[in-house]
Amino acid sequence: LGYTKPGHSQRSLIGEEAFSNRYRLLKFTDARDPRHRHFYPISGSLIENYDTQSNPRKQQQNPGRFLELQDNWCLLPPDEKDEHVKNVPHPYRGHPVLYVPGHWGSFSQARSIGAHGTRWTGPYPKGSSDQEIYEQLFTGKDMHDGRISNDFAEGSTREIVDAILSSVKLLDDFVMDVYTLDFDGGEGGALHSSKLLRQAEFFAKAVATMIEACNIDDSKGGITIVAHSIGAWAVRIALKMHPHLLSKGWVRNVITLASPLGELPYAVDAGVRDIIRHLNDDNNDHGDICIISISAGLRDEMIPPESCQIPPSVVDSNGTVTETILVSTMVSAKENSVTHQSIESGFGMDHRAIVWCYAQLKRVREVIFSLVVTTDQGIEGKERRNIAKHILLQNFSLSSSFQSEVIAQRNRFLQQNSYYNAVAIQLAAPYHLNSLLKLIVLSALLHSFFISLFQKEMKQSADRGADMLNSQALEAGLYALATPIAVLICFTLRHLELPPVLPGTSCTNHECQLLLGTAFALSQLATILHFVILFGAIPLIRSLRSRIRNRAVDEGKHDPEFSLVDMSFGSILSNRLMEGLLLLVFAFPCTILIAWIIRFQMFAHEDQIAWNIASIASILFLSSTVMIAMLVIAAATDPTFSNHLQFQSIMVVFLVLLVKSTFGKVIYAFSSTTNWGQMDNHLYDNFLKIMNTSVGTIGGHHFELLLCSMYSLLPIFVVVGAMKTYETIVGSSKLFWKNIISNSGKTEYDEKFLCAVDILTLRFRVPRILFAAEFGFICWFAWYAFVTCSSDDVIIPYLAGLFFLSIYSRCRAVSPSAF
Repeated sequence: LGYTKPGHSQRSLIGEEAFSNRYRLLKFTDARDPRHRHFYPISGSLIENYDTQSNPRKQQQNPGRFLELQDNWCLLPPDEKDEHVKNVPHPYRGHPVLYVPGHWGSFSQARSIGAHGTRWTGPYPKGSSDQEIYEQLFTGKDMHDGRISNDFAEGSTREIVDAILSSVKLLDDFVMDVYTLDFDGGEGGALHSSKLLRQAEFFAKAVATMIEACNIDDSKGGITIVAHSIGAWAVRIALKMHPHLLSKGWVRNVITLASPLGELPYAVDAGVRDIIRHLNDDNNDHGDICIISISAGLRDEMIPPESCQIPPSVVDSNGTVTETILVSTMVSAKENSVTHQSIESGFGMDHRAIVWCYAQLKRVREVIFSLVVTTDQGIEGKERRNIAKHILLQNFSLSSSFQSEVIAQRNRFLQQNSYYNAVAIQLAAPYHLNSLLKLIVLSALLHSFFISLFQKEMKQSADRGADMLNSQALEAGLYALATPIAVLICFTLRHLELPPVLPGTSCTNHECQLLLGTAFALSQLATILHFVILFGAIPLIRSLRSRIRNRAVDEGKHDPEFSLVDMSFGSILSNRLMEGLLLLVFAFPCTILIAWIIRFQMFAHEDQIAWNIASIASILFLSSTVMIAMLVIAAATDPTFSNHLQFQSIMVVFLVLLVKSTFGKVIYAFSSTTNWGQMDNHLYDNFLKIMNTSVGTIGGHHFELLLCSMYSLLPIFVVVGAMKTYETIVGSSKLFWKNIISNSGKTEYDEKFLCAVDILTLRFRVPRILFAAEFGFICWFAWYAFVTCSSDDVIIPYLAGLFFLSIYSRCRAVSPSAF
């Protein structure tokens, strides 16, 4: 649907031509509906169906064009349109409903609610036959859009509303015209905050387009929004950035389906979490708006029910009225057929089924009808919420809270299923991936700690010349139990009534609902994955590197020899860092080539690469991220550090945290290399101005990559340089002992002197202050990651600082000057 006004040149919704090829406003039409058939020859190839969605080239087989405002795609009757708008054969419109898809969601998900809007939803017992529905849409007789209060006799507002809502005939005759948004065929809005802001901006423009085309004002109930999953955040951001959507009454009612309004349970970009946190903490006036959040329940494998609850700070505050309801509760409150009983006993439905399940959408249609009727009567949001809640929970206690319903569902789930089945079902949920990643980090940290703890035993074994197998076996055994024990301690602390002086002692998100068996299984899985990486992947890559190095030696390309250098730690570190920066010079053009291949050859996008400061900065960030990831892998698999398991474990931690902290920003930087990706740079700044704050430590998109480089990339880069410095100093120490042996006149090397430096490295014991700091750091990470379930983004600079000091102390112990 286009946005051209009479007398104006054609333009897209956002005002940029590029958006017309990526984001679209679509309208659902049914081939049985006579109201839209005259548009088909005009739209031509722009009619979407299964074939055109899976194969866009089929859209080019027939000529067609976008429908403009003057085409009257909103079906305005003659008395409501101006002279420039065309007449349509059947100008009988329903209530406008805009469906907003979620993360990687498709516009085709609106087909089910669209069918409910025209009441053609398949072979089910309904009040009107197919022929009667066709006649109503053809003639407009009896069908209505919810604004029917004038047909009733005089009475109080509540009496009129009760009379309308109690009429089955009026509900059957209620018609909805469903529109939907297409975000580039399913763009991942949760990958980075820039995508959410861009989608929110397009949503605001789409609402303005529908308002203008359909001649809607605040007295007609506005547009009802139905948003799925992360699409609800695009709606909430738009309502905040464009307050006129609320003040003018364009959007008064929002229904969210399986939307994480409280928090995102995944390890997404930090900017997305900060936007969500600031919106939930916002205390400004939002206007008269009612938000009904419907959770899919325990069967939702993507979004846990705890995440669907709107935070208490937003509930009934500053004009925003909210309610969160379980889908199994609202469906079972109405009917008791086999389908409804399966939903109740099955504890809800999966994440995508909530957009097409008939039993659920039938109740959503009833809620939309009640919201439209009450809005038309001028009833405020809180009363509209109470009426909608009464309709959804007819046979249930209206005083029961959402938290109590979720707890009751979880208890019923444990009663009807064995404990092991419950654990297996929890382990199958992808939203526990973030917990698994944090457990891998904890496992690697504990492994590094136990290595430091057993340095004394390894020293004594080295002094005796004894086999260190016993001490290593004890170390491995304790390490295998360390992570489960730490998880058990965290679970115990979480369920204790801790003093309020401790920060964040209360936890209400989904991670606090993990069963002990689930947490134990995740901890064991994390330990196994760490072992596989440490003793499987790293040795394999190291052996390949050794073969390549030996082949180079055979061909006459010798390894660089160490010299007996007399340089300070800082001087050697500076040289190593400069060598790393030289790699960036070679990585920069390679990144440009790879970006071009991915964008134009694999995805066949026609965007032009932008050559400006923002594009160069994005390519530089991509080059730096790839280079540092390769340096971390190279340091972990370096044959020089084959006996330093502590170094390898820390590199595993850095690699996992690097992926977590830069994943979304890499996608944003890749998008910012083109003109299309840079179109939304100003949206972040506008959002910050409206919020009158900064999103975390980010002052805008143009500073975000720089800050990520400062607190994520730079610390890791310095630590890798320190490891290379340690390698240089160890090599110099070995050369130092070699010269001593040569000067002694011995013809053969003494074994004791050959391994003197290696024994010295084993004898090294971490200073007590660093040992205590490492233990405190692990406790701090476990507390905030598993007891309070807070953010763990700041772990990189803290861990990098501790590890850098540890390497520095090692270098001082084994340097030639120490002898």
